[in-house]
Amino acid sequence: IMFPQILRFAAVLVVSFLASLMTSQAALDILVIGSSHSYSESGESGVVHEKPFNPSAVATQLHSILDKDPAISETVNLVFENLYRTKTQTTAIGGGADSWSFEYRCYSLAQYFMWPEGKDARMTNLRGAGTTAWDYIILVEDPYVMANFPGMYAEAVSLYQSEVSQGTAQLVLLAQWPENSSGFTAAQFNEIVHRVGDSAGVAVAPAGKAWDGMGSPGLNIQDTDTSHPTPKGAYLAAATIYSKLTNRSAKTSNHNFPTDGDAIADHALSVTQTAAGATQYLGAYTSDNPFQMRYAQKRHLDYSDKGSSTEDGIIAGLDDAFAVCGMTSQKFSTAIAVDFHFSRGTDLFEADKQYLVDPDLYDRSYGFPMQDHGNTGLETMRYGIDKRFYNGSFVRDAGAGTYYNGTDLGVAHTMILEGDVAPTYDVKTIPMRLLWSKMHHEHPTLVHAYRNPTSDLWHISDELERAMGAFLLTLNTGRCPVGDEPADNTTTDWQRWYGKKIGYETAWQMSHLTTRVPGFQVLPTAPTVSVVTPGSSETLSVRFRYPPTSNVTVNVTVDDPAAGAVSPSTLTFTPANYQTLQVVTVSAAPGSTSGTFPFVVNLATSSDDLVFSGHGDAWEFESERKFAQLSKTATTVAENGGIDTFTVTLNWQPDTDVVLDVSSAATGEATVSLSTLTFTKGNWDTAQTVTITGVNDDHLATDAATISIAVNDAASDDAFDG
Repeated sequence: IMFPQILRFAAVLVVSFLASLMTSQAALDILVIGSSHSYSESGESGVVHEKPFNPSAVATQLHSILDKDPAISETVNLVFENLYRTKTQTTAIGGGADSWSFEYRCYSLAQYFMWPEGKDARMTNLRGAGTTAWDYIILVEDPYVMANFPGMYAEAVSLYQSEVSQGTAQLVLLAQWPENSSGFTAAQFNEIVHRVGDSAGVAVAPAGKAWDGMGSPGLNIQDTDTSHPTPKGAYLAAATIYSKLTNRSAKTSNHNFPTDGDAIADHALSVTQTAAGATQYLGAYTSDNPFQMRYAQKRHLDYSDKGSSTEDGIIAGLDDAFAVCGMTSQKFSTAIAVDFHFSRGTDLFEADKQYLVDPDLYDRSYGFPMQDHGNTGLETMRYGIDKRFYNGSFVRDAGAGTYYNGTDLGVAHTMILEGDVAPTYDVKTIPMRLLWSKMHHEHPTLVHAYRNPTSDLWHISDELERAMGAFLLTLNTGRCPVGDEPADNTTTDWQRWYGKKIGYETAWQMSHLTTRVPGFQVLPTAPTVSVVTPGSSETLSVRFRYPPTSNVTVNVTVDDPAAGAVSPSTLTFTPANYQTLQVVTVSAAPGSTSGTFPFVVNLATSSDDLVFSGHGDAWEFESERKFAQLSKTATTVAENGGIDTFTVTLNWQPDTDVVLDVSSAATGEATVSLSTLTFTKGNWDTAQTVTITGVNDDHLATDAATISIAVNDAASDDAFDG
C-alpha cells in the first residue's frame, strides 16, 4: 500500500540532494532536533522506563560521514538542537488563582514546538528564514513518548511540517529503536514512524529495523554498551539517514568507523532500500495508548461526569458535536451504566471531582487536565503539555516534591502508571493544553482560552469547550463534527466552528497516527428517524470535509439484506467533489413476514490515499413490515351521513388469495362500505377503496369508532396468517 508514496518521496530526496551539490551552494545545512532526556527519567513506579535515545551521538556520526564524503564539495553545517529544557513558572490554580511554583519540563517534540520561551525564533528557524536556510531537518522523538504517547508524536510531525514546508528544507523522520530492557520493540517504533511519515509524505530513515537486522544470526554485529544508542548503533542510525538522503552506502565516505564500519554501512543501505518498497503495517493502528479511538458508532450515546462548571462547559461543546453528527445523547448520574464517563484528571485541584473508572458502569472513561487560571494560563497552559513538578521529584501528595499530573501527558502518564489504559480498563486522555496551544499558534488574536478576558479568567472559552467536546466525540465514535465554516471569522459562530475543527483533527491524528484527516461524514435524515417500511425510505448523506489526493470509493452494505436495502451501493468522491453530498436511500427489503427487523447500514472507504482508506461508519435502522398498507390511519366524518375513504394494498405479493375482513367497532357511529377485500397474486399492489359513513345519533358530543382490518386466516395465504 505504501510503495508508491514512499518511492515518490525517495526520488524527490535524491534529486534535491544532488541538485544542491551541482549548484555548489556554500554549505549543506542539516538540523537535528531531539531530546537528551527521557520523559520517564524521574522514576515513577508503575511505568516501563525508557532510556533516552541520544541524538547528539547520531548527529556527530552523521556529520563525520557527510563531511568526509568526497562527493560533497560543500561545507557541512550540521547542528544538533537539544529540545530538553526546564522552566520554573508561577502558576495560578483554581477559581481563586492560588499561586504555585512549578518546574515545567520539555521532553517531546510537540512540547518543544509550543514551548513559549523562544518560540518565535524557533518558528523562524524551522522555516529557514533565520540565519540558516536548512536543507534537511531531522526529527528524533523521545522513546518513552514514542512508545506510550505515539499520537503526540503524530501531532508533532504535523506541526513541524506546517512550518518547515514554508521554507526549502526536507523533513526526515528517524525511526529509532528502544533500549534492550524496554518492553517495546523496534518493529513497533518502525510502524509508528512509517504511519506518520506516509501520511505526511515525509521520508523515514528505518534505523530500528536496521538495528534488529544487525543482531540477526547472519550478521550478528551488534555491540553492547550502557549508552543508547551504543557506538555502533549511533553510527548505524547516521548511516541509515545518509542512505536515505543519498541512496548510497556510508562506506563511500572517508569516515572510517573502527569496527564493522563497512558492514554496518552496507546493511544500512540495504535495509533502507528494501523498506522503501515494503509494507510496514496493515489496517488501523490498534496498540493500546491514552489516545486510542473507540468507534462507538450509534445514533444515541449516554454519558456521565463527576465535575461541575468546567465539565458543564465541555458538555455544551459535546452537545454541539452530537448535533453536527446527527446524533442524540443524554447525561445520567454516575451511578447509572452509560456509554462513557468523563471528568477532570488532576490530583492537586478538586481531586474529589476526578474521573471514575468502573467497567461495569462505563464502557470508557476520559480524563483531562484542569485549566490554569487566566492570571498565568495564557502562557503556563502552553508550557503544560509534557510534565511539571512541585519541588522536583515524584511524591503523590500535595506537598514538596510532587510530580503534578496537571499536564496533558501528566494525566496520560498517570493513567498508565495506575494501569487504567489497558487491558483491564479503557481510560483515555483529552489533551486540553495541546488543543489550546494549537488554537493559539494558528490564530493568536482570533481565539481565546477563557470565557471572558475581563470578568471570568477561570472558566474556559466557548471555542476551547467546543474543541474538547469535538475531541471527546471523535475519539469515542470516529465521526467528524465539523460543519460548514462561517464566512466571518470574527464571530462566535466561527470561533466555535474552529474549536470543533481543531478538536476533530487532533483526535483523529492522535489516534490514527496521521498528519492529515479525512473528515468522513455520514448524516442521517434526522437523529431519531430509524424506521423504514415497504412504503417509505430514509436517507444517509455522505461527504468528506477534507480533500483526498486521489479518488475515494465508499461501499455501502447492509448486515441483513432480508431486512433492509440501500441504493446506490457505491459512491465515488474525487479531489474536486469531495465536499458534495451524495445520498444513499435506505429502504425496507421486501419479504413475506410481518414484524420489526433491525439492520445496520455499513459504509467503508477505500482509496490510494492512505489517510482516506480503510475507514467506516455504521447506522442502525429498523424495517417495519406490515401485511397491508393503508392510505390513512385516522379521519373525521360528520354524523349526518358524512363520508371519507381510505385505500388498502398488500405490502408483498402472496402465493394465493388474501382475504381481509373490514369492520367497524361501533356501527352506531360509523359504517364501512365493504366487509371484505380480496387480493390476488395479480392485484396485490392495486389499491382497493373502503368508504366510511357517519351515523346520526342523539349525542351532541364527538364520538369515535375503530375500523379494523384483519386477515381472514382460513381464506388466506398462510404467510399472512396472524
